[in-house]
Amino acid sequence: MAQETQHNFDFETAAASDRLSNRVLQWLARSYETLLEWRQLATAAYIAANGDHALARNRVAFDVRAHFLEGDLLPADLEKWRPGFDDLQNFRMDPPKVSPSNAAYVDWIRIADYLLLSAASPIDIIDRANQQRETEYQSAISSYRIRRIVFETAATLRSDPELPDERLLSRIQKDHPDASMANIKEGRRVAKDGHPITAPKEPGAASAIGPYRPLYF
Repeated sequence: MAQETQHNFDFETAAASDRLSNRVLQWLARSYETLLEWRQLATAAYIAANGDHALARNRVAFDVRAHFLEGDLLPADLEKWRPGFDDLQNFRMDPPKVSPSNAAYVDWIRIADYLLLSAASPIDIIDRANQQRETEYQSAISSYRIRRIVFETAATLRSDPELPDERLLSRIQKDHPDASMANIKEGRRVAKDGHPITAPKEPGAASAIGPYRPLYF
């Protein structure tokens, strides 16, 4: 997990282009609420990218860049602790001056990487996404198993249509212990309708989403 010291930036000694990048990041993190909002958006982008680290970085970088180029950003009135932390003082922060002429100098990927740190360790939203994937897979595989029983039943009946249901069920249950008489009845119906029958394809389980792997931090 990234260390806290890795998240600090040297605003005074950074090169001019890096200072602009840092001003962009300072603006996004101008308050706890704004940083939380951007990190939530970044995490959502990571999940939507199916845990693809590069895709998520590029997408978040693109969205943040668009926010500065397309939005009409206004100064923000904020509060911060006075030295000694005895009370708060008001101050105004101006948004960074990002334009089409200087946007290429901003390290949008580093900014996106910082925002995506919210997904760099196990969190509830990733756990829920993985649980949903498992639920969806179990639904698909359950349907597949039943359709496989029906297919094998129908295929058997096409070659031996006089086979009694009880004997057929006993035969099918050797490979499919959970087969039921209802499955046998459905297989017989499919066998009688005269249409070609095709074995169903087994669905694969989706890979679980792991924590985000930072590029810079």
